Amino acid sequence: MIVKDEESNIRRCLDSIKSIIDEIIIVDTGSSDKTKDICSEFTDKLYDYQWNGNFADARNFSIQKASSDWILWMDADEELYIKSISRLKENLDLEEIAFFSIKMLHILVTAEDYDKQPYISYNYRLFRNRLDFKFEGAIHEKLLLKGQMEEAPICNCIQILHYGYSENSVLKKANRNLELLLEKKNRSDEPWLDYHIAAELYRLQDYETAFQFVNQSIVGFLSQGILPPSLAYKLKYDLLIHSNNMEHAYQGIEKAIELYPDYVELHFYRGVILYFLKQYETAVKAFTYCLILGENNPHYLIRSGSGSSHAYYYLGECYTKMGMHAIAQAAYQQAALS
Repeated sequence: MIVKDEESNIRRCLDSIKSIIDEIIIVDTGSSDKTKDICSEFTDKLYDYQWNGNFADARNFSIQKASSDWILWMDADEELYIKSISRLKENLDLEEIAFFSIKMLHILVTAEDYDKQPYISYNYRLFRNRLDFKFEGAIHEKLLLKGQMEEAPICNCIQILHYGYSENSVLKKANRNLELLLEKKNRSDEPWLDYHIAAELYRLQDYETAFQFVNQSIVGFLSQGILPPSLAYKLKYDLLIHSNNMEHAYQGIEKAIELYPDYVELHFYRGVILYFLKQYETAVKAFTYCLILGENNPHYLIRSGSGSSHAYYYLGECYTKMGMHAIAQAAYQQAALS
């Protein structure tokens, strides 16, 4: 782990992992609170690191200190949920596997509400301690393997709960990230930078500027002959819906779905757009298809409910508008049960 001023989070994180690990590596980048004191209760492998504005550099320094066969990397605002220690050990004994993808639930409100509306993603968080693994990226760093990273199997026996987007912490981190990203933007035209800037502006509720940057990101990818990532289209149509710009959203959502036909979020947004444009019969088809797709596709960031409870709720709303009240009530009941 790399940490700084995380006294409000770090104990929860370390308590959650202490039963399954052999060593805890903490790299502190300049804490002025009680973070290091709390960490010292769990480990003596606590290292000071001169922060240079690059998360990947700090993360690579941390994994150089690890001596165990496997590395699990986490942040202080995360918590490990262990479903089966015995199955975890079985997974780690598979000699042909070098790394695993872990399901993450990104909490949007409070810990108590985590099972209601989290975002779901899958990230490479568990990997063998090998020299050819390293992190890249000054911010939003990614784990890379020399050569081609094949698709990782999912380790279903553990999950990570991420509280970093809860209301109490989002503004502080968004402003910090935005400052780092804008500084890097002055030296690079990388379209991923435009996307990440747009995402931070979205969290700060500056929707107009965020929309400019996400469009700039999409154009940047296309100009390089690269398919823009699904995240960019998700953010674009999220912004348009937040801004109540349904006509504009309607004009482009079909093209985005053509590019990512199995992405439930885009189909859900299509349904919402059609609903607000009063095209209820077509919206019903969109929300029904969301239920078919579900929410377990590891390739995408998905809001919990887009392929279940939220889709049922909007089906109820559509059927109500269409005067089909019995079917609407059935859909509302399914939404409550999902």
